[in-house]
Amino acid sequence: MKLAEVDGDAYLKEGWEGEVVEVEIESISDTWTVHQTWSFSDVEGHRRHVRRVVARKGKNEHKIRLIYDWKA
Repeated sequence: MKLAEVDGDAYLKEGWEGEVVEVEIESISDTWTVHQTWSFSDVEGHRRHVRRVVARKGKNEHKIRLIYDWKA
């Protein structure tokens, strides 16, 4: 999807090259939610698969960036 179509926290829109995958997960038995964007980004001069995550439960919020090596 196009970056402009991503809803939610501005953190999910930072640092992307092109389009992203957006994922939203909500617990059916608890109060937590996870909102993610996945795409490719330059990390220290290398192209990497990156996931930005905003996890919330009640008043707690965690912003996480996961970086993966990419071998095509």
